[in-house]
Amino acid sequence: MKETKWMTKNATEYKWRLLHIIM
Repeated sequence: MKETKWMTKNATEYKWRLLHIIM
């Protein structure tokens, strides 16, 4: 469970970074 939560959090940060780069 903890690993899944960490992966989700990491994916969310990566997604936000991509959005910032696009903008």
